[in-house]
Amino acid sequence: MKLFRYILAILLPAAVISSCRQEAVPDTVPADGKYPLTWRVNVSTKSAASLDTDALKTTPFGVQAYWTDKGLPYKSTSSASLFLDNRKVVYNSTDDLWECDPKAWWVLGKQISFFAYAPWTDDEDVFKFSTAGSSYLQASFAQNDNPALQTDLLLAKPALDQVMSGGPVPLEFKHSLSKVLVYLNIQGDAEGHKFKLKSMSLSGVAGGGTVDYNASAGGFSWMEIPRGNTAVRNKTYNLSIAAGTLEDEYLTHVDDLTTETGLARYLRVQTAPDGDLMMIPQPLTTKAKFTLNLTSYKDDGSGTDTWIVNEEEAPVELILPAENSWEAGNIYCYTITLDITHHYIIQFGITIQEWGSSTQTVTYPE
Repeated sequence: MKLFRYILAILLPAAVISSCRQEAVPDTVPADGKYPLTWRVNVSTKSAASLDTDALKTTPFGVQAYWTDKGLPYKSTSSASLFLDNRKVVYNSTDDLWECDPKAWWVLGKQISFFAYAPWTDDEDVFKFSTAGSSYLQASFAQNDNPALQTDLLLAKPALDQVMSGGPVPLEFKHSLSKVLVYLNIQGDAEGHKFKLKSMSLSGVAGGGTVDYNASAGGFSWMEIPRGNTAVRNKTYNLSIAAGTLEDEYLTHVDDLTTETGLARYLRVQTAPDGDLMMIPQPLTTKAKFTLNLTSYKDDGSGTDTWIVNEEEAPVELILPAENSWEAGNIYCYTITLDITHHYIIQFGITIQEWGSSTQTVTYPE
């Protein structure tokens, strides 16, 4: 069962940046250090994800916390006092627990509500908690413009109205982005030619958004789409080929497709060592597309398997189907087959899988 209800949206991250606030520290904070705040962490899925429970042992996460008087439940940020403002949390291997850095302590006579995300950052242009536009908590997030540096984003189900019990507070994190995979294949009679993928891009998609804490859903939801902000709504990401640079890899056709299945039929396109695009959940418009620029090469006739430029091919464009809008926590695997004789797309496939599936495998169209 999913922990989050997602309403997809895009918003300029700066739009929700609020003014600096001071952490409110009551006089009842113990001075003897007997009551440190600690957490027990779990990520809802492992395997193919960039961040999992083990990864959080070396990757800090961030916590925003509010306190209220004991017996008064957290209802909104206006009814509670800010206690921890984007405090960094690190793993303590000795106790096998997570704790604040610097340490924080339970507030006697108070109950605390925790909101957490990973990975932690002090760059407010990347991630920032805010109360702007909502009686509850919001957070803005902007993905890295360089696909090779993109990160996963985990959001935890808020732990509300916690009281000191002598044990760690449990936090359950869930992947809140859409993972996008791309594979290429070429069919047709090469006629003594090879085709090199000079460049490939994904464009017309959003690179930033806002999530809002939804009390009835018990988690964070991507908000309704605001208009404007074209710089965020119309990003272009340049892709590359696995195991080499764009200039090093030639696309060659498969002689007998009946003998090949699954990954053997496709050349993986990637943006990072794990080959995953980490995208903002969003509806796809007609601007969302893949663009492939190919160069045709031919044998120079010397008998030394030397290839020379034949011609630059016209760009091949593929608009992403709007019905396959990206939802949080899903993997989207696109497979593209090009006809190398006539230079057009003859097959386009997509499979969608929940990120948290137990097998963590992706199927491919045959």
